[in-house]
Amino acid sequence: MQHFVLNTNHTPNSVIASQSRCPVDLPLSEYVAFRHLRSGNALQWRNIARALCSHSLSFIDPSIYLLLAQATWQVGPGISEDYCRDAHRDLQDVSFSQQLLDTVQWHMDRLGDSGTKVWHLACLILIASRSLSLSPDNRIANSALRLLSQARTIALSWIQKLECANRKEAEPSKDYQQRISVLAMVCRSTFDVEARYLPSICQENSIHIMIDMLVLIASNPFSPETHAIQTLARRDKLLSYRLEPFISNTPGLSILLDDIARKSWPSHIKSKSWSCLSSQGGRWWKSNPSSPLLQTIHINVIEGTLLVNGKTANKLPQEYLSHSSYKAVFRKNFSLKARPSDMVGMDYEAPYREFMVHFKKAGGDLVIRIQHQGAMHEYIPGAKLQEDIPASFIANYDLWYKEMGTTRVITFGACKDFLLGGGSPWQISLESHPRFVTGYFHKLQAGHMIVAMNPHSQTFIAVHKILHVLEPEPLRMDVFIAPDGENRSIRVDLPRHYLHFYITDAGTLECANFPGYQVADSQDMGCLYGLTDYLVLSDNSTAESQRKVLIPKGNISILSSRNGHPHVHIKCLDQAPWKVTST
Repeated sequence: MQHFVLNTNHTPNSVIASQSRCPVDLPLSEYVAFRHLRSGNALQWRNIARALCSHSLSFIDPSIYLLLAQATWQVGPGISEDYCRDAHRDLQDVSFSQQLLDTVQWHMDRLGDSGTKVWHLACLILIASRSLSLSPDNRIANSALRLLSQARTIALSWIQKLECANRKEAEPSKDYQQRISVLAMVCRSTFDVEARYLPSICQENSIHIMIDMLVLIASNPFSPETHAIQTLARRDKLLSYRLEPFISNTPGLSILLDDIARKSWPSHIKSKSWSCLSSQGGRWWKSNPSSPLLQTIHINVIEGTLLVNGKTANKLPQEYLSHSSYKAVFRKNFSLKARPSDMVGMDYEAPYREFMVHFKKAGGDLVIRIQHQGAMHEYIPGAKLQEDIPASFIANYDLWYKEMGTTRVITFGACKDFLLGGGSPWQISLESHPRFVTGYFHKLQAGHMIVAMNPHSQTFIAVHKILHVLEPEPLRMDVFIAPDGENRSIRVDLPRHYLHFYITDAGTLECANFPGYQVADSQDMGCLYGLTDYLVLSDNSTAESQRKVLIPKGNISILSSRNGHPHVHIKCLDQAPWKVTST
């Protein structure tokens, strides 16, 4: 299909003859209409008018926009020295141009208000703007200008509805950012006209729309995934340079910039004035606050960047979005709409669901805080506590530091549950001492307190010394102190092996998976000599003691000692089921 976009030397008969090459997912009638449009250099505008009248092309497809852009913008060869080349001579005919614009008007009146026909609108704008540029008749020019104004109004209404719908969502999706940016560029394309018409359309209200849409595009990063979006973005960038002189000379520009700044930064207070930073080529405008305590706003009228005290006011920096803490808290791949934070010591704030989330980069760490119901919550990366709490808590929960008045705790729970008000019952109550801070790791269960034992305590170390043959890593083992008065006062879990033990009243370590079986005093099982990783259990309830051997499942390695005896080691697998051998 690319050949029929870039050239006009194919004939209608060659198009008909190529119908066998029509893709299976494309209607044959549209295939023929697509290839016919540029069939003949001098017939292109006639073919465009026929496609509009016959509805033979799906104008909602971005590929049709590319086809029309190539046909309407390419100058083409010319026989005479007239400024109007042969490909566009039809637009010199006032009757044809008027009929063409009447057909554009008919399409524009039937676009609806759903906002799904953005590329259809872009095609109509393209035809109207080129008619404005190439027709010498003032009546055609006035009709084209009215169509461009109507198209601008339609695009603005779609943008407003899309923004209202997005306010109901928890976060701006990639699809929303893509759609809103394309719509804003289509809206701005209504200003992409010949230089002689720019003074008449660059009025105060139009200048406001130009800058407002530019800031909207800059604050919603989009992916140029198609050639149509790339073409639209390049034209929009060129348009920004063409419009800059008109923006700079607009009366009442300070009022317009104040309104635009307030839309992105609601706390903005009207400035005394705005001044152009001439050293930056006129693209940057700076607010002059009425008080030194107020923020200074910078707006780039070419790129759409808006800064508050030197910080971006509508999106988080890329270094924040790519940080591991950001990805851990906001698991979906999206960018929050951010602005400078009003929390002391924080740089940015962004609304997320019913919360206001605050961010600050401190060295290599990203500080994430949430103020909610009088309490301050701060995200704690699991790596910060990986030497102090069991690995199962690091892997299965998100850690949040919570401070309310004099109460300070570390809570556990999945981020989604936490932001919805739920979470795990586990928490660490913190208590400050002159030179250190202690924590009480516990939860309430059925009215009783259950405490997670400190991995550095003597009891924990003693228990691990017994079970290290199954679990060599201490922090892969969980030890809990159960409610007083219960038989199983201390419970030991080995999550990687799905094994559970408890300390009996007699002080022995019994396996809950095999009731009645305790860790044997003698770990000699009478066979498998050289195997180092196993645990022998014995049943002492009968006269003839029964034994079981627990052997972890994992990767086996064999080492030879100095005397030639082999040593067989088993490296545990994450979440590998345990294996039992009876002897």
